Amino acid sequence: MWKISLFIVGAGLLGLVVATGCRQQPRQPSEVEAQATAILNETFAGDTENWFAVEKIGGGLRLTELHHPKMSLIGQNVSETDRMNGVSERAKLVVTCTQFRWFDGGWSEWKGGTGGNGLIGEMMTVLVADWGVRLEKKNGQWTAQPAAASHNFQRDRALLARMLSQTPR
Repeated sequence: MWKISLFIVGAGLLGLVVATGCRQQPRQPSEVEAQATAILNETFAGDTENWFAVEKIGGGLRLTELHHPKMSLIGQNVSETDRMNGVSERAKLVVTCTQFRWFDGGWSEWKGGTGGNGLIGEMMTVLVADWGVRLEKKNGQWTAQPAAASHNFQRDRALLARMLSQTPR
């Protein structure tokens, strides 16, 4: 058995430290950064090298490990029509990785993730990701909807902790 801390998102992950003059002063995260941090903490556990998440496959669940994960928070345009309908902000939170594998009674072989595609992969992050969520602030309320991605990770921190505690290394 092995134990992994459920903390993965810190000030460094979202780049929440801004240099001012010769010294650095932390700033408060924006609303969308705070929403993204909460979603990441509900969905993933791990460290800078590997993140774990619970993936829904068909009617079942399995533990998935992402190697060299990378998070991107990408602002989206809000049209005048959207603004007239109460939308004030949109963003897409995406996670890519270089490799992934899953545990389903035993660890699978590693597979290539969307983050291992070099410069073209970097530019395509908005369109293709291993996992993604669309964030929208409408009439002062934030909503999060799954975005097209190759994995269906669940936002359930307690379930993730249980599955991690039951999985041999």
